[in-house]
Amino acid sequence: MTLTCSRLAGALGAVVDDFDIRECSDAAVGRFAESLNTHSLLLLRNQRLDAAQVVDFLDRFSESMTPWNITPKVMSTEHPKAMVISSKGARYAGSAWHSDYSFIDKPADYSAIYMSAVPSVGGNTAFANMYAAYDALSDPMKTMFDGLDAVHDNAHRYEQQFTGDDAYISKATYAKIQPVLHKLIRTHPDTGRHALYFGAAVTKAVMGLPYLESKSIVNFLTEHCARLEFSYRHSWNAGDLIIWDNRCINHCAIGDYDVSELREGFIICSRAR
Repeated sequence: MTLTCSRLAGALGAVVDDFDIRECSDAAVGRFAESLNTHSLLLLRNQRLDAAQVVDFLDRFSESMTPWNITPKVMSTEHPKAMVISSKGARYAGSAWHSDYSFIDKPADYSAIYMSAVPSVGGNTAFANMYAAYDALSDPMKTMFDGLDAVHDNAHRYEQQFTGDDAYISKATYAKIQPVLHKLIRTHPDTGRHALYFGAAVTKAVMGLPYLESKSIVNFLTEHCARLEFSYRHSWNAGDLIIWDNRCINHCAIGDYDVSELREGFIICSRAR
């Protein structure tokens, strides 16, 4: 099986044509992983997949994660490693820029979203290239950020986005998740490129700095990392599968659709081997 890619947007991503994740050789999986390193995000259109098939594919070049922190009501009945994204019931928490599971010591390296139903208008997902966000910094800013650790705290997102019983994470669970530190500038282990590792949803502060300096950096990066020239906004079609690299890509869900219309799919995360 060949693997043919065409660029998806100026900032990031590629479309993979005529590729069946259910029936591909090890060599084809290797080429897929190489293309993911090149483009950071890959889109496969017109797929007919269930969660088990996506987990099986991710496990061929990474190790899928069990979402231990998510309440059972939003877990997929198809597979224990898939979380349902649905307009029925609670709205998903990903409405601020983030990288999946950055609030734990070993975050997700890859994520996959498969969308099975989409509203007539809206419900897009935005993605941002954190390589480009780093490259656009001035040399003095790169020097200043080098070696700094940022605090990633899931409670920060919880407090911003959840109210009452609509949480995808229970209060008891999120209270047990302690803040972690990650380098503000991350070097990708496969490409060797530098990327900003910052997500407005969970990055709360910069360690070792006075409060006002830390707050200024957080405020600057919140705006900087969301610049339009770094981003791509995906308008979903039913049957779209997107797999991306969290080590260099941020994303956020855009809740601009009529929730009486069904928007549904699932997300699965994995770690590099």
